[in-house]
Amino acid sequence: MVYGEKWLQLSDFHLGAGEDFRMNGHHVRQRARALLPMMQRADHILLSGDLSEDGSVESYHFLLELLQQTPAKVWAIAGNHDDRGTLFEVLGPRLENTATVELAHWQLRLLDSSSNRISPESRQRLQAAAQAQKPLAVFLHHHPLPCGSAWMDQYLLQDAEALLRIFDGLPTLKTVGFGHVHQALNWWRGGVGYHAGPAAAYAVAPYSETFRLQESVPAGRWWHFLPGGQYHTWLEDAAGAGSG
Repeated sequence: MVYGEKWLQLSDFHLGAGEDFRMNGHHVRQRARALLPMMQRADHILLSGDLSEDGSVESYHFLLELLQQTPAKVWAIAGNHDDRGTLFEVLGPRLENTATVELAHWQLRLLDSSSNRISPESRQRLQAAAQAQKPLAVFLHHHPLPCGSAWMDQYLLQDAEALLRIFDGLPTLKTVGFGHVHQALNWWRGGVGYHAGPAAAYAVAPYSETFRLQESVPAGRWWHFLPGGQYHTWLEDAAGAGSG
């Protein structure tokens, strides 16, 4: 990794087969297109799940057309709404084919939670990856910690407790990133930062007992991995507004 390279995490596009497909009143393709200028500035793009709402070939082809307009290297994680096979078949020519990303000063590990669980094999590989002694960042789709919204926490990763026990026992783990919750949130647990990326399709009000939409501009989360186990992460929306 060249010092200064930035990763852009985008999540929860919920694209449909048709051009005018909408989610909760939002035209999701228009919102996805609004993110293109940001995508074109990224060195690396990490798509953290629920890229499609209906798993259709057409939805992934639309996303592929956007990605073809960027110079970035691209990684993808499937979400529970994705058709995993179709996702990787259509986007495959544009994707880096690895679940472990070796950077000069960091290692990134991508976990498949599309079944709402992490497989035993993935857990074993995660523990093995941590032996490299590099600072470790883990990305998945589902939230492994309750987000404080009662309706959304029904969809917490089903084996979250088992995964958190592994996370707690990884001395090199510095941060965990995910999507799924349609809220940009930050927590810390045992010195590890847990960061939810915003959803491209629509946002919901944080810390709500029931589902409530929140007015939003499509947004992404930037990541900058620094030497010494330090990292910066911040939000930027399609209007160019950012926050830490």
